[in-house]
Amino acid sequence: WSDKEFVLGMLGLNGNALAYVNKTADMWSDKEFVMGIVGLNGNALQYASDDLKGDQNVVFAAFKQKGYSVEGHMSVREMILAAVRADGNNLQCASNELREDREVVLAAVRKS
Repeated sequence: WSDKEFVLGMLGLNGNALAYVNKTADMWSDKEFVMGIVGLNGNALQYASDDLKGDQNVVFAAFKQKGYSVEGHMSVREMILAAVRADGNNLQCASNELREDREVVLAAVRKS
């Protein structure tokens, strides 16, 4: 699926519908869409554009939805570190830049 409204509606009904969403569609670069979708399923952050993976508000919304201890004043790096320390698989939600950050990667490996 690649229609934004349809995707948001489906995820509102069932968060597992994320499995059927087109992960390469342009909608993953649309901040309004990504904010809506990560509010329903924080795991969707992994499909967001790299720019949005570096957006403090988007990252905060995703990890808050997943129940991680993040605060709005934290930097994206701090939020990613908190998330990978809880579950190393959260590294897939990090921007390319943070995936190359030694401390972030080591924290993820320790929790994998």
